[in-house]
Amino acid sequence: MNFGDTLVTVFVIILCTCIFFIFPLMLTANESDIASQVSLQTYMTDFVNEICDTGKITKDNYDKFLQKITGPNTYNVEIEIKILDENPSKRITSDNPTQAGENVFISYYTSQVIQQLDDAEKGNCLILKEGDQIHVSISNTNSTLSQQLSLPLSSNISMIVAETVQICTVNGI
Repeated sequence: MNFGDTLVTVFVIILCTCIFFIFPLMLTANESDIASQVSLQTYMTDFVNEICDTGKITKDNYDKFLQKITGPNTYNVEIEIKILDENPSKRITSDNPTQAGENVFISYYTSQVIQQLDDAEKGNCLILKEGDQIHVSISNTNSTLSQQLSLPLSSNISMIVAETVQICTVNGI
């Protein structure tokens, strides 16, 4: 056996390792990320639908949502709630006093929403009314196996991301 045969044998072993172990592992890890993406989107949509259907976000349903998305991946949850001003479309512009102004929204972001949910005096909830908007986005903060395996092969790493925006359809009680 000469050096050329040994080199070919090593190359064939490396190629077989990639074909039989690495690529199936990458495909399985990618499928796992896709399943995580789908379940994350489902949990988030259910959470936002519950808010829109009841007209309020409570500490209890927020905590249940966080428990559902807890798993091997860690996520960053961003919430923006736009509260429609008490007098929508009633502001008068200085240029034309007969023309009604635009709707004005007051935005509450994640830290402000959590602060409201932690306030026992307000019942640990944030009451919404018809026309308020809820925007929730989630992205993973850790590297998944699929991301770790594809890092040497590609600089285009897909993250597990879910996002939804809905308008509240009822007034909260």
